[in-house]
Amino acid sequence: MDQIAIASGYFDRRTFRHRLRRLRTAPSNQEFARLCHPIVLDVLRREGFRRIVQGPNFQGTPFDYFARRQGKPYIIEFKGSTSRFRTPHETQRRRLWRVIRHLPGLGIALLQLKLDTAEYRILFNSEVRALFRWSEAPINPIVEWLRARVR
Repeated sequence: MDQIAIASGYFDRRTFRHRLRRLRTAPSNQEFARLCHPIVLDVLRREGFRRIVQGPNFQGTPFDYFARRQGKPYIIEFKGSTSRFRTPHETQRRRLWRVIRHLPGLGIALLQLKLDTAEYRILFNSEVRALFRWSEAPINPIVEWLRARVR
């Protein structure tokens, strides 16, 4: 997957050293996201995003930020981890796809942070859309398991 990254680099670990230390013991996903927020803003600005705002706080919103880059509007999904680049799960990918289908001129970006090494990469548009070509997890085994118990 590294070959499809459009933007990649390193953020300044020294600037965020206190946050990085606290991220090791972040008690919840919300706390993790809150602690990563300044790092995310730093990376997005470095990569040319402007007018960055957090996405709406509706349940099931499949993106974290809205911004403009080179005048084009983007929804940006953030995935952070201490040790690897993460991708959205199946349900989130489906919801992202539904949103961008309704707004054809809307760009989509996936910002991935690997905190242990201070690495980031951003996948844009067609690279993110490639995530939607992955097959969905099969539900037949789940349905069969339920059928056996419902009878």
